[in-house]
Amino acid sequence: MGYDKTDVADQEVHNLTPFVIKDEDHAGEGKKKITYLSSVVPAEVLHKIQGAILADLAAILVNSFGPHGSNTCIKKLNAFNTYTKDGHTILSQVYYNGIIEQAIKDDIESITRNIVNTVGDGTTSAVLMSKSIFHSIHRAMEQNPDLNAADIMRAMDYVGKEMDEKIRGYATEPTLQDIYDIAYTSSNGDPYVAQLLYSIYETNGMAAFVDVAPTTAEDITVKMYDGMTIDSGFVDSCLVTNTEDNTSVVDNPEVYFFEDPIDTKEMGVLLDGILNRNIIQPMQTKQMDMITPTVIVCPKISRDMSSFLSIIFQYQNQMPAGNKLPITIIQNRTQPDQIMDIAQLCGAKMIFKYIDAEVYKNDLENGNAPTPENVYEWAGHCESVEASSTTTKFIHPSLMRDEDGNYTVLYQNILSFVESEIKKNTADGGDIHQVGTLKRRLHSLKSNLVEVRVGGMTPADRDAMLHLIEDAVKNCRSAAANGVGWGANFSGYLAIDEIIREHVLSEVHDANNDDRDPAVALIENAVYNCYNELIMALYQTRMNKIDAAKELTNSVKALQPINLRRMKYDGTVKSSIESDTIILNSVMKIVGMMVTCNQFIVPSAQHNVYVYPREV
Repeated sequence: MGYDKTDVADQEVHNLTPFVIKDEDHAGEGKKKITYLSSVVPAEVLHKIQGAILADLAAILVNSFGPHGSNTCIKKLNAFNTYTKDGHTILSQVYYNGIIEQAIKDDIESITRNIVNTVGDGTTSAVLMSKSIFHSIHRAMEQNPDLNAADIMRAMDYVGKEMDEKIRGYATEPTLQDIYDIAYTSSNGDPYVAQLLYSIYETNGMAAFVDVAPTTAEDITVKMYDGMTIDSGFVDSCLVTNTEDNTSVVDNPEVYFFEDPIDTKEMGVLLDGILNRNIIQPMQTKQMDMITPTVIVCPKISRDMSSFLSIIFQYQNQMPAGNKLPITIIQNRTQPDQIMDIAQLCGAKMIFKYIDAEVYKNDLENGNAPTPENVYEWAGHCESVEASSTTTKFIHPSLMRDEDGNYTVLYQNILSFVESEIKKNTADGGDIHQVGTLKRRLHSLKSNLVEVRVGGMTPADRDAMLHLIEDAVKNCRSAAANGVGWGANFSGYLAIDEIIREHVLSEVHDANNDDRDPAVALIENAVYNCYNELIMALYQTRMNKIDAAKELTNSVKALQPINLRRMKYDGTVKSSIESDTIILNSVMKIVGMMVTCNQFIVPSAQHNVYVYPREV
């Protein structure tokens, strides 16, 4: 039995079987029929499968959607049951027995992981929106052969940027009440979690960087200290020294900052100079107590550029966590300004590539260029470096405070410069993304590091509370750095509603009054419709369809979503403004990936259960 050829957008397909096509028209009369089967699945079959999988995943995840969504029980062999309403956790445990079906699900899971890492929640919204937009585009392309994938991608990029600009323009500066509301919304209405984060931000200010980790203790504990954090982690899991929270911890290290990638012979020689002095020589002479704790921070590292890196990684892989070498390596591509600030406050000098040989020669003669023999002098220092797979904390950089515990002149000067740049760019109507970058840099500089260690009476209790707090922390952290918007994807809905009104020049959207580029009009209308469907689906978890439609109209008039717990427009349904932008960006990636793919090649012809053999 194949996929039904009716519109799969309106189906809830849970037991998917291959859609097959026949080719019976190639054999001539009286000729012997020869059949063949290739590993290629054509577009008409692939697009049916894509639509069906999106519909299936949407039907699965909608059961956990919103404050009135319910738990899903996940059973793993030889493990306790897990009960969760977290969309990404549920998605990760859905499996298909078809290669294409599983590949589509894996891609969606991979793309939405960025939502989880940034704002905690939003996977379900992304899948529901992807389903709606994909089917809008697919139907339009079937009806209008002049539309092609290139037009669609260009329009999606245009609308994505248009939406991003509009949504970020709605952002407001966070207050403590906002933190409480965001935490309350993100934790599915848990007042304990909301009050916990309210207290943390009340004590440490909006620049606090809150991290969450499990503990074997029964209680929840909070630890606070000075430091700065970047959103990049260790390059390899062999560097993990603390298996309890999967982190690489190096105390009292020498910290080296490479401004450029370690991907040339010259940069590799400098890296080896550090590794040889700090790690290799003490190992070779069996003087392990003489090893220097070391942290390397660089944009990118090529292991084949080092003679010693493979030795160190092999050693780390062989040793238990408690006996590993005190070294970690951090790769970072996206936060050069924060890296520069941390380097200065650690007292380090940046190690960079020389383009001009004459400049390098002069610096070398004056002792201002690093060599394998003196590169250790470029190191900075801090009390500790703690790296996970996604973040790194630099605790108590050596030049952040003086001996009396007061902020140093260096720190105050950097802080003043960034604050003045923000004021200047804001007053001049500067680029919103540039202002956002400066605000994130300021947030990094002013951060007080806060660790929330989550315990529980049982592993199930601990894990349930851990997931609640993690989602709330990520959303509050994002709001503190980027601003506050409405929850329930409502900032995105307001943005696309405003955009369409501006383009169509009509109070209510009128398809006959539309002078937009056809591809842009298609994407804008598809996005508008998907937000309508998304919020209607959310409202219907509490109301019937007629009442949900009525409240959606009222929400547009009130310019805010209704609080489904209280059935009031009380202004408390809030989220990081980045939630809407990152969810929409993920949706565009998912849909763009599907629309631009016009065939699928399975591993071998034997794996192609999607088409019948063709005849020649």
